[in-house]
Amino acid sequence: MAKKTPQDGPTLTVQELEAAHLARFDLGPGYPQLPVPEYVTRIYLDDRIEAMSLQTAPAWTPASQASMDKELDSAVRAFIGLPTTAGRDEPPYLRTTFTGSTALDRVVSSVKRFARAVKAPEIDVVTTTPSIDIMRLFLEEHAEIKPHFVESRKRNRMGALDVDRLRTALRAAKADRRTLVCLLTSPENPTGEHWSEVELRGIAEDCVELDAILIVDHTFAVSGVQSETIPKIWDLAPSGLRWLATWDTGKTFGLNEDKLGFIVAGDRGLVDFVDEALAVMQFGVARRQKLFFTQVIQEAIDSDYLGELRTVCRQNLAVLVKGLKGTSIKVRKPSAGSMALLDFSATGYTDEEVRQALLRENVGVISGNVFFHGDWVPRSYVRVALARPAEHFADAVELIAKRFAGSAG
Repeated sequence: MAKKTPQDGPTLTVQELEAAHLARFDLGPGYPQLPVPEYVTRIYLDDRIEAMSLQTAPAWTPASQASMDKELDSAVRAFIGLPTTAGRDEPPYLRTTFTGSTALDRVVSSVKRFARAVKAPEIDVVTTTPSIDIMRLFLEEHAEIKPHFVESRKRNRMGALDVDRLRTALRAAKADRRTLVCLLTSPENPTGEHWSEVELRGIAEDCVELDAILIVDHTFAVSGVQSETIPKIWDLAPSGLRWLATWDTGKTFGLNEDKLGFIVAGDRGLVDFVDEALAVMQFGVARRQKLFFTQVIQEAIDSDYLGELRTVCRQNLAVLVKGLKGTSIKVRKPSAGSMALLDFSATGYTDEEVRQALLRENVGVISGNVFFHGDWVPRSYVRVALARPAEHFADAVELIAKRFAGSAG
């Protein structure tokens, strides 16, 4: 297929905005759109948080700041399974920023700073396709970065992660006086595939051997349909590995753009560059957000919020499969995360034609070609979000089935 150009269609974010603003049944954004638990409302309206958010010296002291940051650090570590440490300056290091996108942007900036420091400013980034489009868009903003996209279609199955192809690409991209980076997403967006412990460990060991930096976006590592624990880089990083990871609250809690992003660094040298990069963009993160999410995450742990979210996603996936069974639309079931891909190849419609047709029916979805980078760009997939109220989601599935009933090409 022809190489994708910017004229092929709107970016993921633009499509998500269109779905949010134009569709009654918004299955576009990957953020949960569910009734919030009682404790979220209670915390949101807590006068004590409001009062503490607005305090200044002498009521708000350095000790107050340190205590707040420590509580947030502890809550996040417990929630995502990140090892606890004696303090801010013990690995693995955890840093807070505004959003997941900001975290990834600052990770790229950190790598650039590292590359300049070691006098290897030109950077080769080996990553996967399909994957969320901001990976490609962030990389394209930097002239010194050359991306290498590895196709995930092992045994000709779309989206199947191919560790052998990735490791081969890493070795092929290694060059003198250039910085080598491996950028992964696990679980992947939009396919829901994830790297196994053996695969991730092998990639990490290759990165040590090749003196490469490993970056892993673990945005969906704790939330979605998965029944098993998703391997995380901080649990298996070998000695000598330079690594960074990202996670954010948005894809787990939703909350209409109230969110925080986090960067995890396993290396003392890298975290110094992370701190420099964050200092360019932020004096600090809103105190109210820190206080709010500390309590939300603590309550989520106590109430098994992740288990409840998993149940919603699984039930809606079952509804999706059953509701489209009598059509020519195929459901590609995710193994993790909270999204699913629908294959419309048998209908004769392209993904963008499907998206526009469903938008006219008040259903917002995402055209799949936006997730593919390079020469291989299928045009038959659309992405739908699973973390939606059950009846609302079922109504949307019914509209999809009705619109494309009898559409076999």
